[in-house]
Amino acid sequence: EGVLEIDPIFSDLVDYTGYHFRREEGILEICGYGDLDNHKAEHAALIKELLRCRDQFMLSRSNEIEEQVKAFLISWLRNHILISDHAYKDAILGREAEFAELLTD
Repeated sequence: EGVLEIDPIFSDLVDYTGYHFRREEGILEICGYGDLDNHKAEHAALIKELLRCRDQFMLSRSNEIEEQVKAFLISWLRNHILISDHAYKDAILGREAEFAELLTD
C-alpha cells in the first residue's frame, strides 16, 4: 500500500479519535470524574503521538516504521482502554441517563 492510500486512513483515525475523545470527556465531565484533567492530558498525548507516527510514516516508509506504528497502536489500545478507561467505570456506572444525549450524535 502506498502513501496515498495510507494517508487517508491515518486522517480518518485522527478524526475519529478526536471525536471519540470529545464524547468520552463530555461523559466524564457530566459524571464529575475526579481525574478528568489527567485523562484529557492522556488523550492529547495519544493524539500527538498518533500524528507523530503518521508524519514519520509518510516521510520514511520502511518496515521498521510500520512495526513502530503497529506497536504504538496496539499499546495504545491495550493500555488506554484496559487501564485508563477502566479506571473511570465506577464514576459512570448507573449514570447513563445523565449522558445519554451525548451518545445520540
